[in-house]
Amino acid sequence: MFRLGIFTFLSAAAIIFTQPAISYQYFGTKTSYFVTANTDDSPIEVEGCRPALFWNLARHGTRNPGDDDILEMAAVLPNIRDQILNSWEEGLGEMEEEEIVGLLEWQFNLSVEDDSLLTMSGKQEHKEMGQRWSKRLPGLLLDQSKTEVRSSSKSRCIESGEAFLAGIYETDFPEIVEDNRLLRFYDYCQKFDDEVEENEETFVESNRFKSSEFFEAMITRVNVKTGIASDLSQVSLMWDMCRFEKAWFPSDVSPWCSIFTEEDLKLFEFQADLKYYYNDGPAYNITSEMTQPLFADLFAKIDEIKNSQEANVSILNFAHSETLQPFMTALGLYRDQEDLLASDWGTPRQEHKWQVSRIASFATNVGIVVFECEANEGLKERLKLRDFLEEDISSDENESQSSEEVGSSEEDDSSNEVNYQSSEWKVMLFHQEKPVTQPACGKEICTLDEFLETYSHLAGLDFNHVCNNTFNIEK
Repeated sequence: MFRLGIFTFLSAAAIIFTQPAISYQYFGTKTSYFVTANTDDSPIEVEGCRPALFWNLARHGTRNPGDDDILEMAAVLPNIRDQILNSWEEGLGEMEEEEIVGLLEWQFNLSVEDDSLLTMSGKQEHKEMGQRWSKRLPGLLLDQSKTEVRSSSKSRCIESGEAFLAGIYETDFPEIVEDNRLLRFYDYCQKFDDEVEENEETFVESNRFKSSEFFEAMITRVNVKTGIASDLSQVSLMWDMCRFEKAWFPSDVSPWCSIFTEEDLKLFEFQADLKYYYNDGPAYNITSEMTQPLFADLFAKIDEIKNSQEANVSILNFAHSETLQPFMTALGLYRDQEDLLASDWGTPRQEHKWQVSRIASFATNVGIVVFECEANEGLKERLKLRDFLEEDISSDENESQSSEEVGSSEEDDSSNEVNYQSSEWKVMLFHQEKPVTQPACGKEICTLDEFLETYSHLAGLDFNHVCNNTFNIEK
């Protein structure tokens, strides 16, 4: 009864309490981009080169849960919260007063109309990203007339694009063109649906881990902490609320996070890695193959920039986790030597590369910068020679008095032609705005030939053929 009597006091004093600091910030694909972003906005420079093309693919920023999750959270979590409070009143559980205050003050105000909408934090993630890239590549991104922007048709992606552009231009944005065929290619690949999405084998390891002794021990810890009996689905829902609220309000601690230990959160994180390794990672060949539209588009933009001074120099794409993870898979990033297994937990193989909290957070992004560089003989010298020859030719033509002389002059000039297209081209690959070692050459900077040779087989695939599309899928 004493505990019940101080609930009013706790509520009134909530503002003076500070939630316990939980330092762990990794929550699978719902990790805030503020945790993984590279905030260094120094200009990108490669000696002897100038940036010629920026092609960027970004997931939307932090969003709300989907409609089914919203309905479940609204129906289940308030009841769980009340049970925890009642248990605490009775002297059960191990919750601290500060943690109880957080739950007491907690409210859930989303409705199904808020389904998957971009949040304010999600907009800020992209706005700051746009600001940083405009400082790294001002010669490309500040040229609005040569900036091309595409998005999936989902509002969270379109608004992420608008926020990114606001970080560059503030107002008066380039048009955002919706292109689901390019940015939701997985919706149009029947083989991916059949062999991966709808394949029970895809989720065997993830489900096996959720049935393991480690998860059972975690559920026991949560029940002891809260003083109530919860099952896996309820504990998972608490984790979902914890990680969404942490992404919505990165500087705060969700009261639902206080229920878990850091070890508990790492278990959930590993379970998410197992899920996405097989669903969107390197486990199935079709996951890489279906990214053909992205590689074909990238290769086409590179070809345009090499052959036309009118080509767009900034290509900005806004899509989904299901777009980014297969693309990273196709690029060969974060490849583990062996498939990830539930049994890896607690062994040396527990440490692995496909960690979605770090590589596939909200607003995760892959950027490709193409550079035009001086050739070995020196681009400046060749340009000077070109200017000299053009002046000499002009002088000769003015002095010529007959068509025969002009013809002779042109014949002589042909022996002095300079290959103005002989520039060397190089490529850098960025993930989360950080330069990464490229599988194409084992270095951060590859030649364009190395890059194209590594991925040309993907760009050249017949999408409908590799996806076993026997009819036209309209979505």
